[in-house]
Amino acid sequence: MNKKAQFYFLAIILLAAIFIGFVTISNKTVYTGALKLSHTEASINSEISSLLDYFSREQISDSTQKTILTDFSVSYINEIGIDKDVFFIFGKFPTVTLSGNRVTGTNLSVNTGSGDIYVNNVGIFQTDYTLSGTNVTKVSLDGVEYNFTFYSGQNVYYLLKAVSNNQTFISSGGTLSSQLIDYCNDGVFDNGEEGLDCGGSCPNECEYDTCNQNSLQDNGETGVDCGGGICPPCDFVGV
Repeated sequence: MNKKAQFYFLAIILLAAIFIGFVTISNKTVYTGALKLSHTEASINSEISSLLDYFSREQISDSTQKTILTDFSVSYINEIGIDKDVFFIFGKFPTVTLSGNRVTGTNLSVNTGSGDIYVNNVGIFQTDYTLSGTNVTKVSLDGVEYNFTFYSGQNVYYLLKAVSNNQTFISSGGTLSSQLIDYCNDGVFDNGEEGLDCGGSCPNECEYDTCNQNSLQDNGETGVDCGGGICPPCDFVGV
């Protein structure tokens, strides 16, 4: 092989190596958003669990919990970047707080039982809502609905959205209240339950679907319009 042929052969190899390296870097870039969200998700879940343990152990007041969680959400918004959509939904039934950062062009709405409320704020914001007739907050992000259930204790959820190379990555998660067991298994009809320790603000399903307030003892009731799981205990209603 003459020197001229060798030169062209080496040049082709060099160009091929550069092209392969460029493709590899490009492919890594495509998945950067997903990998970053995955790493962030693990970090957020860990810190939320630690915060809830701290709240419970130290008996932190509701107002202080809200302040801490607001600061927590803003801290993560700044860490992830204000060029991304980051939303934290937290609170105790029936009050919910949405703290987040909305990027221009992102469609966001919240439904706490009284219809969709569209969020028009751009940038970092915070809004309080009151659950009406439900303990589920529905958040719609660019047409996709996410349901978050709120109980009597502190609950913290999040939604993250990142766009990389025209691909959209969304991550959601959170932690349920560590206080569920305190009132969902205490034999008391309270905290928005539909029946004794079941339904409403409790994840335990009631044995029956409805409590018929019809002045009759039916539908599995142990008294007239009371007891049986779905109705208030008879001693609670004075029967």
